[in-house]
Amino acid sequence: MLPDEPRPARPVPQVPGASWWRAMRSLDRSLALLWLGQLVSTFGDALFLVGLPFLVLELTNGSARATGFVQMSTYLPVILFGLAAGVVVDRVARRRVMLWSDALRGLVLLAIPILWMRGGLTVVAVGLVAFCLTGVGSLFNPARDAYLPQLVGSDPVRLGRANALMQTSQHLGFLVGPLLAGAVALALGGGLRGTVHLFTVDAVTFFVSFAVLLALPNRPVPEVVGERETPWAAVRSGLGELRRDRRLGAIVGLTTLNNLFIMGTATVVVPIYVRETLGQGAAAYGLIEGCMAGGMLVTSAALLFSRPRIAPGTLWTVGLALDGLTYLPFAWTHSVAAAAFWMALHGLCIPLIIIPRTGMVQRWTRPEALGRVFAVQDMTVRGVTALSAGAAGLLAARFAPETLFIGAAIGAALCGGLALFVPTLREHD
Repeated sequence: MLPDEPRPARPVPQVPGASWWRAMRSLDRSLALLWLGQLVSTFGDALFLVGLPFLVLELTNGSARATGFVQMSTYLPVILFGLAAGVVVDRVARRRVMLWSDALRGLVLLAIPILWMRGGLTVVAVGLVAFCLTGVGSLFNPARDAYLPQLVGSDPVRLGRANALMQTSQHLGFLVGPLLAGAVALALGGGLRGTVHLFTVDAVTFFVSFAVLLALPNRPVPEVVGERETPWAAVRSGLGELRRDRRLGAIVGLTTLNNLFIMGTATVVVPIYVRETLGQGAAAYGLIEGCMAGGMLVTSAALLFSRPRIAPGTLWTVGLALDGLTYLPFAWTHSVAAAAFWMALHGLCIPLIIIPRTGMVQRWTRPEALGRVFAVQDMTVRGVTALSAGAAGLLAARFAPETLFIGAAIGAALCGGLALFVPTLREHD
């Protein structure tokens, strides 16, 4: 076997309720390494998401406008460079793209503690760091999702387990990260000093992930038949994949519409609800968000260790509907305990969207165009968040959180209803 030739996929146990040990034995060393690298870097991402707004608030004595400017800068690169990132992923070995992404993100993050120690840390500098970090990071997720079929093969069951495994690492990182961020900041000195050095720890996580990913096997990018396209033609060709297969177009279109309803609710309305309706602060917000991550982890693990009995498109359609409907109880919930329960239930539904969607895109897209299609999908998830958050902020100035929860629930649930009109999504392939 040649060094760059993909290994044939090993058979996966098909017994429902397989034990943890049996399921883990079905995973090869390379997949376990990718999972570990993803877990470490996701923990760092959680530190960044917690530390960023508090760093800006510390530097500006509580300026909401500056915080909004910096938060916007974390989403803008995905909109500006997302399609170009997809072209890079389809032209450069995907393992190499992940390595460069981790290394550069680690170096970019070190700018924050270095500037602080030199007395030159400003809000503009923090915004530039956030912009560069997201710009470089926009390469990683498309490269990882396009690399997985090269690593584990195209068998739908094995590919579905691999996608579920990657999601468990993300949810575990986001479950543990926010809970430990405060303790890490206090251990590093508290106040501005502790917040700054959250980014030092974050940089180290990317270097650790880089070292882990070095052990992964290299896989060449799939060969392109005929003359290589210009970058702009490659972008158009990638978008053409969505027209070539209407299932892909439906997935990206409905994901965009669903995120317009959901992401602003998640990032803007929920914090306002915690503060105004529940009368609580950041600790309660962290608890509620942690419960959501816990719910996501449970469903991801269940999909990893269970035998698939439902077509991925059907699972995705149900997930879209439940993603919205599980926000309805918040309109009548006025305690932290109840809010934590409903948010955990909401978290249980999210992997029903992410995992089947990833698998369908991997199987229905030509291998040489996977990076571009995943880059478009990443834009619909992260780029649309900026638009949804802005709209939610304007609406929150006029309507109570309870009203916005009802609107988001109905709108997102309708996306699941629209998916029913794409019958091929609900068929086993």
